[in-house]
Amino acid sequence: MTATIRATAPKPPRQAAWSSFHAPPALRAEHADLHRVLARAARETGEIGAVARGMVGVMHRHFLTEEQEVMPSLSLLAQLVRGRVPREAAEALTQADRLQAQVPELIEEHRHLETELGRLVMAAQREGKPEYADFARRLRLHVQVEEEVLYPAALLIAEYLKAIRFA
Repeated sequence: MTATIRATAPKPPRQAAWSSFHAPPALRAEHADLHRVLARAARETGEIGAVARGMVGVMHRHFLTEEQEVMPSLSLLAQLVRGRVPREAAEALTQADRLQAQVPELIEEHRHLETELGRLVMAAQREGKPEYADFARRLRLHVQVEEEVLYPAALLIAEYLKAIRFA
């Protein structure tokens, strides 16, 4: 008897009902693309599939948190650089307080994902599937951009909003 392995990309995370602003479309699209490749890897047999299946839930929850807590404030940048105070400023400040507390956990999840990506690269090399090693490289770069640019930018937006609000 053979078992059919089904792994599909989770549906893109929806914004929380309380949110009146959303993650920028380009960042959501990148997450969706990464989900699709991981889902394809999870349908593979062998070690690639096993590693990928172990990553699907973790990555989905992680992306959901980012799309609800980190990325919405980034959508305010265009308004802020034009000198406008977005109507979502108060919500962005509330969100930033939660984000400040969540950053260590998000970074810890990145370390876990990086460990799994190392396993995925080794499996991809052993199984002759370089596309999954390339996926691992892309996801590592994505993690680096988040830690070096996106998380700090989201927190900086909050600091800026506090400064202009109380100036």
